[in-house]
Amino acid sequence: MQLDHPDDAGSVAEVRSRLARAFPNLLFTESKDVAERDDVMRIFRAVSWITSAIALVMALAVILNTLLLSITERTHEIGILSALGWPSERILLMIVLEGLILAAVGSAAGTLLGIAGLKWLSNLPQVRGFLVPVVTWRLLLEVAGAALLLGVLGSIYPALRALSLKPVDALRYE
Repeated sequence: MQLDHPDDAGSVAEVRSRLARAFPNLLFTESKDVAERDDVMRIFRAVSWITSAIALVMALAVILNTLLLSITERTHEIGILSALGWPSERILLMIVLEGLILAAVGSAAGTLLGIAGLKWLSNLPQVRGFLVPVVTWRLLLEVAGAALLLGVLGSIYPALRALSLKPVDALRYE
């Protein structure tokens, strides 16, 4: 039996008590309780967390690589900004903001593609009814927060590397 409002504890308890009265020899358990105790589900959750961790490390590497390449290509520009008197904090902020923008755009695109992929996957005849994706605002905020944190972390090293350049050396760089 599937409930219309499984989040409402009162309606769940009321349905369970009606079922227990109608079928006193049967035991009724919520599917979420079964899933929490199931070893296969625990393995799936562990694999899911590991996959997410690998994806986060890969995202950090992509941001780091992209910004290092950007810094290398813009060494002359950074030298000019330093020679014009831009303070180190301003150059640092410019590079960190670039990392944040890169992470925000990537997060938005990845979220949209992920939701579309989930909807497509859950509508396949082979998995219909078995896979019910739940995308909550909390999940979306966690993803956005993690992406922005990765943007900041991935931009710190390239920013520090850019700040270590002497303006004279950066201006000579071609």
